Order: sequence, then C-alpha cells, then structure tokens
Amino acid sequence: MEYAIENSIPMFDFMGAGKPNEKYGVREYKSQFGGTLVEHGRFLYVSNQFLYNLGKKAIQFMKKMPLNL
Repeated sequence: MEYAIENSIPMFDFMGAGKPNEKYGVREYKSQFGGTLVEHGRFLYVSNQFLYNLGKKAIQFMKKMPLNL
C-alpha cells in the first residue's frame, strides 16, 4: 500500500473478501478502507480427482471426530 501511495497508483486489490453470505472479519477490516467490493466468481481446478476426493472425505471425517486435547 505504501508503494501504491508513493507512486500514485489509484487502485489496490486486497485479493478476496470471503463468501458474500458468510460472516468474515477480514472483509470487515478491508471495508474500512473504502472502495468497491466486487465479486468475479470462484474458480476451482482439480488436477488429481482421486486426491481431491480423498481430502474432502478426510476433512468430513475429521469434523465428526471429537476434539481431544
């Protein structure tokens, strides 16, 4: 941001503000700087379908496990 100010760059992209319908503290912080929030959609590229599906299943499994600290 300092570089942009020092070099008269009129725009700064904060790169993402979470999903629009979910509470997200980072979005609240970024909105304090003014500007316009734009949504260009999301892109998902899966290079290994097997590992992707395995990871999704593992996350589902871990969410069901009780937290033992």
